[in-house]
Amino acid sequence: MATGTQDSALPRRFTKDDLPEGLKKLYSPEHIAGLCDADGYLVPPYDKLALNPELKSCFVCGTRTAKKCSRCKSVNYCSANCQRSHWSDHKHLCGMLKEGKAWDPTATHAEMVANPHGSIARYMTTELDMRSRGRAIPDLRTLLHTWLGPDACPHGGNIWTSNMKARRCFTVSRCDHNRVMVLNEMAHKAGKTPKAKDRVEIPPEEAMDAERYIARIVTEHLRKDTATSIFADLWLIAPEDMADPTDNRYKSRRGAQIDGVGKDLKVIQFEPNLLRESDKLGDGGRMIGTQYLW
Repeated sequence: MATGTQDSALPRRFTKDDLPEGLKKLYSPEHIAGLCDADGYLVPPYDKLALNPELKSCFVCGTRTAKKCSRCKSVNYCSANCQRSHWSDHKHLCGMLKEGKAWDPTATHAEMVANPHGSIARYMTTELDMRSRGRAIPDLRTLLHTWLGPDACPHGGNIWTSNMKARRCFTVSRCDHNRVMVLNEMAHKAGKTPKAKDRVEIPPEEAMDAERYIARIVTEHLRKDTATSIFADLWLIAPEDMADPTDNRYKSRRGAQIDGVGKDLKVIQFEPNLLRESDKLGDGGRMIGTQYLW
């Protein structure tokens, strides 16, 4: 294992110690060792696993945490104290999120009438506008073809899907101009912290075609009774050139909603500026600096 600090003039390299703690628990020591070279550095494209986000920020204090409100499974809190301090503001939205009504036009209108200047009404209105002003996409493959193209995805990143029942994360990496591969896939129940059993073993031949694989998996797990959101958080520069991998300036973000199944499937890509506003309302502005794009 190489030790000591790296020369600041050289591209940054990542070791197994740079992997997120949660991700380390998903692989055996032998598997992780197989991802490293003789000097202990993660070899491309697996060095991008060091940038795989596993934690979100507490809505109240900003501490990185995987804990969520156990009722709506949508808002992160690092402790019971932070959750209690926000409950008076969150409790109304919590119920609507749990019942799947947070973006329902009737519920939004009722909240606007009852509390027109409240943060809940503003959040609901933004969420509704983000969808209604979005761009219709013919199908999921078309969406992913754009998102994973060489211009939108020059290096890799993460594709997330979530609904009221489950959540998936695909970490992807660009191999060459024409190919993006899946490095890692996690699938777990909504609101739960990923565990070793949630890591999906991907057949190597399927992993080499991220667009086809992700489209197939997401389509197979769509539900008639709940919409599925899909997001792409992609790196704008190579990981080895990042001074700080957590700096949002290195990241682009896109989002869409998938409704229905089969012939009734509809894909609406979110309007970027409203997605930015939605994230700002939902996470206290901790995505500031990120480029929101179609």
